[in-house]
Amino acid sequence: MVAESRTRAGKAPIPVPNHMFIFGLGFTGLRLAIELGRLGWIVSGTVQSEEKKKEIEKEHPFIKVIVVDDHLDNNSLDSCLEGITHILATAPVNKRSGEDPILETFGDAITTRSINGQIFWAGYL
Repeated sequence: MVAESRTRAGKAPIPVPNHMFIFGLGFTGLRLAIELGRLGWIVSGTVQSEEKKKEIEKEHPFIKVIVVDDHLDNNSLDSCLEGITHILATAPVNKRSGEDPILETFGDAITTRSINGQIFWAGYL
């Protein structure tokens, strides 16, 4: 499966594979990841425990799973956005602060990649 094309200045478009990154492979996020994988997408996403990571990777080895905790680290996950064409956030806001940890940590990177034509779609559930 190929996403819209990225263009290079003065050159033909470069087709890129659809790659969905899901912040929060819980009930909804995991079901979407499974379906997208069946459709030929590359799928990556986050969970909060090693146990959940192992469970998902055992049953769905085509999903790249990354473990994060309550404190998202911009340096460790920013490289995960490389090659991503679509983003879905299903993780909840921080109950104590009311802030969205994904937007707080990755908002600028997502915006920049969107403006540069690297991310074609971003959504929030």
